[in-house]
Amino acid sequence: MRRRGFTLVEVLVVISILAMLVSILLPALRAAREQARAGVCGAKIRQLLLALCNYDQAQGSFPYGFILPEAVRGDHILYPGELNRLWDPPGRWWFDYSLKVDYVFGDGLDVLKCPSKHQGDPALSRDILAGNYGANPWICRVTEPLTSYAKTFGGRPLSFATIPQPASRLLLVDSGYSIICWWHATEQPPVALSDSPLKLPGTAYVPGLSINKDKNLLPGQTDDAVNGRHPNKTVNVGFVDGHVDRRRAEELLVKSTDDGWDCSPFWQPRRETITAPGTSP
Repeated sequence: MRRRGFTLVEVLVVISILAMLVSILLPALRAAREQARAGVCGAKIRQLLLALCNYDQAQGSFPYGFILPEAVRGDHILYPGELNRLWDPPGRWWFDYSLKVDYVFGDGLDVLKCPSKHQGDPALSRDILAGNYGANPWICRVTEPLTSYAKTFGGRPLSFATIPQPASRLLLVDSGYSIICWWHATEQPPVALSDSPLKLPGTAYVPGLSINKDKNLLPGQTDDAVNGRHPNKTVNVGFVDGHVDRRRAEELLVKSTDDGWDCSPFWQPRRETITAPGTSP
């Protein structure tokens, strides 16, 4: 008996069915992959929180968010800012205190890299300070003028014992830069953020926040800032008490009021007021 083969119509039907199944499955697979990356991101933030909390227990406070190298006597490490002098100020950052990072051989850098960041510019992609995780300078204070907000967040870093409601206070978050404060999450910041050639510190952002479309961003930052980093424009937020939660970016928006800016509950426990336009207290 002669074996009957497939007809052209049957082959086309099978191909069309396979194409339809692929079109159905691909978005689901893509979404699953993005969810997995978001989970890895949350795990990295949890690891960084543990390192910061260990530092707080050992030293009595969280580390500085940023400090110039000249202020650290006898310290001769290769600062991450030296990898990209076009944007980054050379200095020591919060992870230099809490992690053992080798910038020459790359040891310790992987935990600082968000697997979901979208930095279109290769120079930004290589910059460890850009498009990964940002520390809140209300807690990890800055001692030098990264941007015009440095005076507001200057002084000694806070300790866990001095922070009210630590389960509600943001310590680390998915961010456009390694330092991020509430000024980056409000539609009308009290003063201009990008006031120096070191542009990146002033263009920090919460990925997916609606106001980012109106920011003066670098071209390579736009996709990450406007379209978001994780599914449904969510971000991983690490809190002072050590837990990590996934939140909609819009929850971190700081709204201006008649008497200042409402920074609670994430950024700091009080309203912030500025004494006059273009100045900080």
